Amino acid sequence: MAEINQRGIKRHNPLVNCSWAGSAKEPVSVMNQIVIRNLDDEILQRLKQIAWQDGRPFEDMARRLLVEAVRSRASRLRMAHLELHD
Repeated sequence: MAEINQRGIKRHNPLVNCSWAGSAKEPVSVMNQIVIRNLDDEILQRLKQIAWQDGRPFEDMARRLLVEAVRSRASRLRMAHLELHD
């Protein structure tokens, strides 16, 4: 279920309308989605080309690139933090 925050932005709450597992009332994993608006056509075509060259579905390639970017950023932030406290 989506909710509107104070800025009028629609946000999905993954714990609303989810299934519950067992008697411990632990939420079951929910599939998340994002919509990326205003993505340059050239970038979109390049992503599709990369996916095709790697023999992967476009959605899988986009997911992998997002995960890699987040992990890379987290790693850089950890390294910068360590350098500051060295």
